[in-house]
Amino acid sequence: MRTMRARSIVQSGLLAAVVVVGVLLSFPTSASAHPLGNFTVNRYARIETTSSVIRVIYVLDEAEIPTFQDQPDFDANPDKFVDSRVAQIRNGLTMTVDGKPAALEVKQRVYAQPAGQSGLKTLRLVALFETQLPSHANPQKLEFADANEPDRIGWREIVTKATGNSTIASSSVPTKDISNELRAYPKNLIQAPLNERSASMIFDPGAVTPPPPPLNDGLQLATTGRANDGFGNLVGKTTLTLGGVVLALALAFVFGAGHALGPGHGKSVMAAYLVGTRGRPIDAVWLGLIVALMHTGSVLILGFGLLLLNTTTDLSRLYPVLTVLSGVVVLLFGAVLGQSRLRSLLAVRRQSAAHQHVHQHEHDHEHSHGFGSHSHAIPAGVAPLSRKGLFVLAASGGLLPSPSAIIVLVSSASLGRLPFGLVLVGVFSVGLAATLSAVGVSLVYGRNFLSRHFLSKHIDTSAFVNVLPVLSSAALVILGSIVIAHGIETY
Repeated sequence: MRTMRARSIVQSGLLAAVVVVGVLLSFPTSASAHPLGNFTVNRYARIETTSSVIRVIYVLDEAEIPTFQDQPDFDANPDKFVDSRVAQIRNGLTMTVDGKPAALEVKQRVYAQPAGQSGLKTLRLVALFETQLPSHANPQKLEFADANEPDRIGWREIVTKATGNSTIASSSVPTKDISNELRAYPKNLIQAPLNERSASMIFDPGAVTPPPPPLNDGLQLATTGRANDGFGNLVGKTTLTLGGVVLALALAFVFGAGHALGPGHGKSVMAAYLVGTRGRPIDAVWLGLIVALMHTGSVLILGFGLLLLNTTTDLSRLYPVLTVLSGVVVLLFGAVLGQSRLRSLLAVRRQSAAHQHVHQHEHDHEHSHGFGSHSHAIPAGVAPLSRKGLFVLAASGGLLPSPSAIIVLVSSASLGRLPFGLVLVGVFSVGLAATLSAVGVSLVYGRNFLSRHFLSKHIDTSAFVNVLPVLSSAALVILGSIVIAHGIETY
């Protein structure tokens, strides 16, 4: 009984570790200050109280891809474009004071295009809106809402501030910002970006109306805190000499390898399959190659779609959709695989029970050679996957294109270096494939090493070998469910 218990604990621990790691890798990191930073449109509103007016200082921060999509209209007539955006913002804002509508009026607006990643531009717009206070009653209740582009993914922050000698008795939002007016996003985010869309406050207007703050200050240091994407910057900063190109390609390979070690790309799915079955080294190589090829294909499709169509579609919405799709594929794959393996397991056990009394002598003779004589048997129906099965499993991990790779493609086209950009993306994918394949092969040999040199020498693994494929299928179902939940949460 102790042997059976020890065997279950050790073997189950391997698969449990895969699931735990998969859970951790299913959540976004904050490498670019906020998730999907290159695709986001970020908004900040500060409500300032005075004795006679309410002011709203509004900051719009467009990342590289939305700015690239808007660039043709901006270049045609910058002032007209900005005025149109400010009017659009104003129409999306609502305010009431003591229950009565307060119309916001545009007083000032300034804008700039700070340099972004890989030579692309960003857009930063600061606008001042004001509304007259209908009375000097004390206290007064203010309600504010920002309904601009409600489906856009991005940072949304609202704060309140008492100016002059006004005071704020209570506020549903902070009185101090945490992004420095969208200049420096927090680096320790572990969840989705801040998403404040409304605010309410009770305030005393006081008796002083100070002048509004200078809006140009809101344009200074606009790039502070932005991530420095080393791979994205290779396009614009590389000198097209032999030495420069060779160094850039080497760095692209390294960046691809590093990218493969980050969250995503189906590594936990690969692990659940390779640990839970008799997956071979060649299976690990195929898994890595297919993930990388799928990843590259999604980059090319999305990148060239931007270049050729250049619509104003919010491409960040594709990521949650692709995440859900990837999770559905993994979940269904695990469910179908688990059903097949469970049937095989039950069939093996029924056959074993039916013939136990006939082959008892042979069975005893087989076990006389020591523990683990069955440890390398492959139960019926759980042989390594076919090429088609491997493709489906790996493709689910490569659906999400790298934002950095898309930036490289778009930037290279903008700078007249499209062939160079394509080569960089290709080498990046080679680094990605090499690392994923190496991880998979390591899992295969690690599993075999434990089986040969530890598990089979100390515990009887024969029964658990039949059960482990079923558990690995269950792990795929769990991982797929986690990915689906994350995609729905970020949509």
